[in-house]
Amino acid sequence: MPHKLTGAGASSADDIISREEALQDLPVDEVLEEGSLSGPPLKSRRDARELVIKIIYSAELSGDSLRDAGRDLLPESPDKYTRFAADLCERIRNGADEIDRLIVKHSEKWDLNRIAILDKLILRMAIAEILFFPDIPPKVTINEAIEIAKKYSTVNSGRFVNGILDAVFNDLRDKLNKQSGSPTKSRISKKRKG
Repeated sequence: MPHKLTGAGASSADDIISREEALQDLPVDEVLEEGSLSGPPLKSRRDARELVIKIIYSAELSGDSLRDAGRDLLPESPDKYTRFAADLCERIRNGADEIDRLIVKHSEKWDLNRIAILDKLILRMAIAEILFFPDIPPKVTINEAIEIAKKYSTVNSGRFVNGILDAVFNDLRDKLNKQSGSPTKSRISKKRKG
């Protein structure tokens, strides 16, 4: 059963857990052999997203770079899902300032440091996907982030993540439509009244 952080910031002394304890509750691909942290090839984008959460969570707790954490946790096979996970980690790293600005902008009454760590990391991952992966519909990204939040974070995380990502999505709608080119074939359609 995943570790549930309590409270909005989940930062009291009772909530501080070791890196090993935190990582043991995240999804494990297989029983690891000594010296090897990577698991088998990934089977879906969901698997890749969950692995990205492991990687950025590991980096956040250890202070290691995302690149180092990814080197330890990414499967060695160069399949499309492993490449997706590696690319997503790289986009999170390169876009960190812009991503965090969007989180702060749309989490009105919350200081970035008070957001539960897994919620913040899930938001970073989803916003990077919305910004830098035009082939993935933003609504798919948002739904995936909500499901991952429900699975690994607090009881209210799904709603919190949904609210922030919906606000980010609406804020970025025009920018992303311009990037896609034609307004008739825009990647994000405006809500229809009806």
